[in-house]
Amino acid sequence: MESLKQLYKIGHGPSSSHTMGPETACKYILANYPTAKKIIAYLFGSLALTGKGHLTDHIILNTLKEKEVEIIFDYKKETKHPNTMSFELFDSENQLIEKLTFISIGGGSIVFESENTSLVPTNVFPFSSFEQIKQYCINNHISLSELVYKYDDSSVKEHLNEVYEVMQNSIKNGLNKEGELPGGLHVLRKAKQLINSKDEFELHDIKELRMVSSYAFAVSEENASGGLIVTAPTCGACGVLPAVLFYLKAKNNLSKERIVDALAVAGIIGNVIKTNASISGAFAGCQSEVGSACSMAAAAVAFLNNQSIEEIEAESVLGVILNYLFRVKDLEEIVSKEMPLHIVEKKIPYMNEAGETVKPEAVNGYKYESLVLDMIHMLDSCLVFEVVREKEFAPIKNATGVDSVESARELLKFNGVEL
Repeated sequence: MESLKQLYKIGHGPSSSHTMGPETACKYILANYPTAKKIIAYLFGSLALTGKGHLTDHIILNTLKEKEVEIIFDYKKETKHPNTMSFELFDSENQLIEKLTFISIGGGSIVFESENTSLVPTNVFPFSSFEQIKQYCINNHISLSELVYKYDDSSVKEHLNEVYEVMQNSIKNGLNKEGELPGGLHVLRKAKQLINSKDEFELHDIKELRMVSSYAFAVSEENASGGLIVTAPTCGACGVLPAVLFYLKAKNNLSKERIVDALAVAGIIGNVIKTNASISGAFAGCQSEVGSACSMAAAAVAFLNNQSIEEIEAESVLGVILNYLFRVKDLEEIVSKEMPLHIVEKKIPYMNEAGETVKPEAVNGYKYESLVLDMIHMLDSCLVFEVVREKEFAPIKNATGVDSVESARELLKFNGVEL
């Protein structure tokens, strides 16, 4: 696996693959072809279709501002990867020097299209799976953060300190800005309004959700406006991990050193996903970005709670699963079939767009106790945990579906406990 420096990249949004990737390609050209005077950039696939919205043209022009630059959006050419870009380099006599084709693979990383050459950094970790990492840590009595400092670049801790500084600044900057975000869709910033939307009767859980959400909004809005952020693991999912760490640091009075160690742990999880799957939304969908970010954040929280490496692993897995996106059509088909569902109506407090706590008078939610279990056996793309129902202690239901002392006693007796 690569260094965490290749996972946590500091740069400008709004997209790690559509902004930071092209920026990296342009910097490579400047460093290796200083005599090039004119550059024609060809953007294909997703880079062409969404390049304007992602400020791809803006970052190319800004990075190559000392050169004569022309950008061509080619919407028709088919490529193996949706984030493909080519650059034709010309000298002062308008003679072609070189033609380079790059693929932006997500997280701000790029590779040459040619199989013979690449910009992928050398691996620094001699592991490719979390099972290998876990066994090494257990056998050598070290933590995940200690593993990072043992194998990664000698300056990785310094880099992680800088990463957290940028994360904090992106939150603070985002919380102090108002108005529309760029892009022409007239989307208003919400972070400042959300952090200031205090309610005298606000429930603790709602307040916690409001604060963490405002931090996440702040970073995401900085990203959307081309501000300086950190890929965690991408620009698109850059708000999740900073929001969680920023909130926990203040709530639990944690030291910066402790937060940096948590970043190292989260980075291990992100690296495992990047190595064995993908963190590119264009290539593997939104789950590869926000799902990975939630998995990383879950691992960081477990580490900060002094949980074991096995518990950190379980929390990180759950972080991905809780963000799984079910296909609506499949859900509708399942619900429409005759199945033994136990449905409970719920009145769930929530926050409205103004950040106010709303306690609904009417039912606004339902609890399906056996729906998820049925989905395990009926869908081929649903990742969930299946548990032994008789060993669950909450909720406890009797034969009529009502909580009772008698049903609790029976369940305890079934599991070898008698009261």
